[in-house]
Amino acid sequence: MAYSFGVPNIAVWIQHILSGLLLLYIGYVGVTTGHISKLMSLLLVIFGVLAATYHAHLWYYNSKKKKNKNKKEKKMY
Repeated sequence: MAYSFGVPNIAVWIQHILSGLLLLYIGYVGVTTGHISKLMSLLLVIFGVLAATYHAHLWYYNSKKKKNKNKKEKKMY
């Protein structure tokens, strides 16, 4: 499966995971230094963790699904 313009899944998932980690980092820095409101910092941390975890899960699930599909195809021959 590929996304628009033929972009492979792995590239999209890595980008989403890194974006989530960036949001997590910005939220953490905001909480520790106090340069942005604590509510906004906490929201950034929560969304960062959710985004990174969700896309890491999708990456793992789809790579596992692909391996199982390849195993089934090899057994048929």
